[in-house]
Amino acid sequence: MDNHMDAAVFLLLLFALMPAIFASPRPLNSVHRTEAGRRVNGSMGSLRQHRPSNRVKSQDGCGPYEWACLSGDECIRWQWQCDTIVDCADGSDEDMCFECDTGSRKKRQATDSQRPPSVIVKNLVPWNWICDGIRDCVDGKDERNCDCGQGLFSCLGASGVICVSNDWKCDHILDCKDLKDESIAECGQLESRCWEGALVCAHGQFCVWQEWYCDGSNDCGDGSDEPPNCDQNSNIAGTWKPTTPVPTTTTTTTTIAATTPAPPGVWSSWTDWSECSEPCDGEKTRTRTCLTVRPCEGPSSDTVTCGDPPPCYTEPLTGCGTRQVNAYVGSHRIIGGSPAVTGAWPWLVQLKKVNTNAPYCGAVLIDSQWVATAAHCIVGMGFHLYPEMLKLLVGKHYLTENAYDPHEQVRTVSGIIVHSQYNQYTVKNDIALVKMNRPVEFAHGGINFICLPEFGEKFSEHSTCYTAGWGLTEENAQSHVIQEVKLPIVPHATCNKPSSYNSYVTDKMLCAGKMAGGVDTCQGDSGGPLVCEKADGRWYLVGITSWGRGCGEPNYPGVYTKVSAYMDWIRLKMDQNK
Repeated sequence: MDNHMDAAVFLLLLFALMPAIFASPRPLNSVHRTEAGRRVNGSMGSLRQHRPSNRVKSQDGCGPYEWACLSGDECIRWQWQCDTIVDCADGSDEDMCFECDTGSRKKRQATDSQRPPSVIVKNLVPWNWICDGIRDCVDGKDERNCDCGQGLFSCLGASGVICVSNDWKCDHILDCKDLKDESIAECGQLESRCWEGALVCAHGQFCVWQEWYCDGSNDCGDGSDEPPNCDQNSNIAGTWKPTTPVPTTTTTTTTIAATTPAPPGVWSSWTDWSECSEPCDGEKTRTRTCLTVRPCEGPSSDTVTCGDPPPCYTEPLTGCGTRQVNAYVGSHRIIGGSPAVTGAWPWLVQLKKVNTNAPYCGAVLIDSQWVATAAHCIVGMGFHLYPEMLKLLVGKHYLTENAYDPHEQVRTVSGIIVHSQYNQYTVKNDIALVKMNRPVEFAHGGINFICLPEFGEKFSEHSTCYTAGWGLTEENAQSHVIQEVKLPIVPHATCNKPSSYNSYVTDKMLCAGKMAGGVDTCQGDSGGPLVCEKADGRWYLVGITSWGRGCGEPNYPGVYTKVSAYMDWIRLKMDQNK
């Protein structure tokens, strides 16, 4: 009877923890920044206790109760993760663990008699259980303050506790929903922080630039810099001066001027149009400058298409990287994108968790049975641990599963390979391969695989490149149909300038987008492809959507995994897992 009761209690605990195990650490409405900014919630401790163990070699992927080592070459029992005994050859089963309840009895201990119990009395839980709203540690440490690691601190974000870089403290840019990164408690009184003419937020915790008043962005966090009468060009009267009394409570408010609204700023004349960037399907730009301190209305740049209309090259009728449709219709303006024609990007794949409606990531078909995607799409949802929870939809045009996609094919997973050197914090080596349970059937105008580049092959800002997906649009909602956008590749040196990503972009990454902002991939596009057309008329997989600061922000184009740097790895893994 007691044994039956223990089993029942265990099952109840297991079902209660399942949402935490499968919860995404990066919700669609959160901004993801790495090293120089936000990163995935959680903390990672490290314990490297090398000890012999019985390893199970992975042939066709891991079973439903097995955990895939990050090397992708072996599986272990899922209960063996974070039990202080190294079972994976790469040590990954003990590399992403969080320690709590030191000195108390372990809640999860392997019962296999062939494996000796740990000599260290502590409780370890996987890192993705941290700050997920479920208390897994007796002492509650996994949900208390959320240890973020060196150089980071925790605060409240839009979807729960987040980790923010210490470099973002006290910079007058709000990153925490609870104001912690800009609060008086963290940064000191306003006398030492604000400057003459700055706008004091109504909560009295910090100041922002006067130019940010009524610019459409809630920079104060309480909306006081975006009052209801912004459309009347109202101006703030209570700006900061050295003699202004310091607000001492969060109930202090600024005063809206009751005088005549200030007129908008004055623009300079437009510059001449630039040269057309390409003879075929190019762009030209002109700019203007705001001449006054008062904000000017309207854009500071204007870009139009020029040159001969596409297609620039005649696409072959068969083989990789061909589409067999008249895909060039509509505007060439995802963020700043436009709806694609059905069949325009026949290698796009949706990644979905079973029993869900909308995809959380994209992928790209590189072979009849293989897709490539971002490693963070796999690890972030725990699919390397539970591959049976992942399904792939090929031949899709619409966001959801329905009868409008005549070429739609659904596949399950027979194997997942995450790059063994993927780093969830720096997002280095953000690439993974997924083998489907059976090959897809290619369909004229609906399903085809992308061409792969040669190892080390380079593409430049003069290449014709596009990305596509079902990610967030300007309306902060996932698009109902595929959105496409033309993105120029940004030179590596430009992307790594101090005013941009400041050397965080490695040689195995590339940037694509416009430095002026406005067009970009966004949350939900992760794992999707950046493809470029070559003179042979075929489209090649150049990048995999990985990370970036915000969506379409000036000076921060999207960052992609450079596929040509991983071609040897891709071919090796596919050959080893035929």
